[in-house]
Amino acid sequence: MKHQRALSALFVAVAVTASACGSGDAAQPTGANAKVIEVSMTDNEFTPNVFDIEAGQAITFRFRNDGKVHHEAILGTAAEQADHEAQMAGERAGHGSGMDGMDGMDHGDSTGDAITVKPGGSATLTHTFASPGKVLLGCHEPGHYKEGMTATITVS
Repeated sequence: MKHQRALSALFVAVAVTASACGSGDAAQPTGANAKVIEVSMTDNEFTPNVFDIEAGQAITFRFRNDGKVHHEAILGTAAEQADHEAQMAGERAGHGSGMDGMDGMDHGDSTGDAITVKPGGSATLTHTFASPGKVLLGCHEPGHYKEGMTATITVS
C-alpha cells in the first residue's frame, strides 16, 4: 500500500512538473472544433501568411521563430495593428521598447492576443474567432510591420 501511494505521488509530481514546464502557452483547445496551425516566423514574414477560419472555432497558432531576431505575433484588426505600431514607434522614440525578456508574454493589447518569440524559440497563442471578418496577425518589432510582416485571417 505504501508503495502504491509513493508511486501515485510520483505520478502526480511528474504530471504537475510537465504542465508547469510549458512556455507559458495557453491551453490547447479540446473537442471536435479544435485546430492547431503551425506558423514559421522568419526575418520579416509569417509562413503561411493567409488563413481561412470558421467563426466560433478555437485555433491554437504554434509559432516557431526560424529567424535571427525577436518576432511578435499580435492578433487584431487593421485599426488595432495601426494603433499598436504607433504605440511601439512612440516607445522606441522616447522610452525604449521594453521588449527584452518578454518571450511568450502578452504585450497588453486590448485582447491579450500577443506573444514575443526569441530566435530559435517557440510559443503558442490560442484564440476563438467569434464573428466573421478580417483579422490581421502582425509583428511590430522595429521595421517588421512596415516591411510586411503580416498575415491575413479571414473568418467566415
